Amino acid sequence: MTRETRLVGGMLGLVSLGILAAVTACTGIIAAGASPKLRILFRVMCHGLESRCLILWDTPMPICSRCFAIYAGLLLGVVAFAGVAVLRSHSLPLIGLIALTVPLALDGVSQAAGLRESFNELRTMTGILAGWGFAVWCLGAVESSARARQKILKFETLTPDHVARSEP
Repeated sequence: MTRETRLVGGMLGLVSLGILAAVTACTGIIAAGASPKLRILFRVMCHGLESRCLILWDTPMPICSRCFAIYAGLLLGVVAFAGVAVLRSHSLPLIGLIALTVPLALDGVSQAAGLRESFNELRTMTGILAGWGFAVWCLGAVESSARARQKILKFETLTPDHVARSEP
């Protein structure tokens, strides 16, 4: 894995982990008796409708199940990319990312249009798929780009003497 990929993966993983930790900590603090108004801290990133939130310690989390799952999926995608060699050697094409995001879009749009009511298990599954897909696609793109730059740099550093000596 290239230095650039490790840097982007580390940042993506740390941000996701930080958000998940903050959401979990906030839920725990509210469950321990703090004001539920603390949930407002997360309104910038999510609507936080209690009926659409996962329940932890008999307390609704401050972000919805879909958003929570997207961040969890991002973190899982970073871990999978780092641990599974085939993900690093064959980057996920854009069509793959789209395919992993379509279920989330269909679920969200059909609910917003009033065609049906989604449920937290579906929101969670589609969020994990989309988050995982984005992380793997993003890191694959960074890895491919960095490797291409490395090949160009190696080629450009060859002097005419090197090229002449390598010819038969």
